Amino acid sequence: MNPLYLSHATKSPPKLLMALSSLIGVILILASTSRYGIGLTSDSVGYIAVARNLIAGNGVINYDGTYHVSQPPFYPALLAIMGYTFGTDPFLVARLVNASIFGFIIYLSAIIVFRYTHSLLLTIIILGMILFKNPLIDVSIMAWSEPLFICLILLFFLCAEAYLVKKSIPLLILLSGIVALISLTRYIGITLIATGGLAILLLCRISFKEKILHLFLFGFISVIPMGGWIFRNYVFSGTFTGERVPSVVPIFDNMSSVLYGIYSWLFPGNILQYRFVLTSVHLVVLILGCVAIGYVWKFTSRKERLNVLKNAVPQVGTIAIFVIVYLIFLIISATVIAQEIDNRLLSPLYIPVMVLVLFFVQKWTELMEKYISKRKVYQVLIAFTVIILLYSLIFIVSETKIRMTQGVTGYTSDIWQKSETIQYLQNHTLESNYPIYSNAPDVLYILANINGGQMSPRKAAHWLSPIINDISQISWPKHTKIYLIWFDNMERSYLFTVDELKTIANISPVIHFADGVIYTVAKKD
Repeated sequence: MNPLYLSHATKSPPKLLMALSSLIGVILILASTSRYGIGLTSDSVGYIAVARNLIAGNGVINYDGTYHVSQPPFYPALLAIMGYTFGTDPFLVARLVNASIFGFIIYLSAIIVFRYTHSLLLTIIILGMILFKNPLIDVSIMAWSEPLFICLILLFFLCAEAYLVKKSIPLLILLSGIVALISLTRYIGITLIATGGLAILLLCRISFKEKILHLFLFGFISVIPMGGWIFRNYVFSGTFTGERVPSVVPIFDNMSSVLYGIYSWLFPGNILQYRFVLTSVHLVVLILGCVAIGYVWKFTSRKERLNVLKNAVPQVGTIAIFVIVYLIFLIISATVIAQEIDNRLLSPLYIPVMVLVLFFVQKWTELMEKYISKRKVYQVLIAFTVIILLYSLIFIVSETKIRMTQGVTGYTSDIWQKSETIQYLQNHTLESNYPIYSNAPDVLYILANINGGQMSPRKAAHWLSPIINDISQISWPKHTKIYLIWFDNMERSYLFTVDELKTIANISPVIHFADGVIYTVAKKD
């Protein structure tokens, strides 16, 4: 028997290796966040503030006192549950939660790959591609909902496979519950509702009448929780998912961003910035795809191709549907609503795409084994993977060392933790009770424990959206006097600068710091 391909009948998943890899993953996240804690961005601050308010019994409320509507509630609710249970602040809990989830993601990914391929080699490859590549590490070291979202998606794949085999109502209910939690974790989780519905419609071998019944039950259970949440949002904010602004990015640019992000999973992002390199990668991928399909078409019969396809669709059909639905939704939504397609938004695709690629390689070698040595194909795959992982391992080790000494990107980095402005605010109380505005009220809340800070006036709703406000038409400040705390290292191009604000208000510096200034602001006469 070829040692590179292990029969499921004689071999079981490498559980010890999977457990060890998961443990390494947990340690990697804990080590990366050991300096100042888990990484923080504006979204992270929102999650933590909501979790704190839930523990305090204040409801789903943001740090500025507004109703939380811009993200679904499951991730902050999980932080609140864990924080309340262990009597620990959600900021500290988030680090342990994300590390644990990352370890579980590794374990589930290995189960999925082995279940679909029965290959020890391909299972080892997926473990390496998760542990030593950035896409999932980068989102797991931040207090974001993506790790939980990805973990639930993997559970969805496993449950969907079991349901499609057994076609039982209890499994359908469990599948529906998982989808409900996914959509309550991230709004884009509604793509799993579509994925589940299409899987029932296209892949489940039951009568048409049963399909209608199963679709109704699945839709009812999976949609009701999200329906209740967005109804609540509309009652409290007048919007279903918070204020969204139109995008100015054309659809083809968003498609290019998707391809760039996927290519960066395999190649260093810095070399992809060169147009000729990116074009070359496009051509290589296209040529390899055409050659692979051409070989199959030339050397195999229609019956052989149909047999492979017939066996493949029930196994990875749900994953393929998800990838297609997610990509279409992501590209269209980023074209309609201002949002940048980056690694964070693409990270839920990382494992599904890798599973599909490895599955395709295996099935291709099975079809072509009469003409091409399976061993040689796997040797090429191993060599390619080793090259990628060696470079990635060096990069990950270097990045981890930096994070352990300088903190994670975002508000838990040296730049913010050693900020003179923040240190002053931590140790001093502003003399009057004037309202506080800032270009970083989220930073004031999470690092200086200043509640109720408001964002300084905007010129645009989002950095990818057009300018919507004419400064000459803005009446600011609304109070007689306010404080304006301005951080020089906060890049928010959608806000008016201090110089621009000086044209509509009397702004006087109170204290200068190396990285910011505290001003008093009064209305112009």
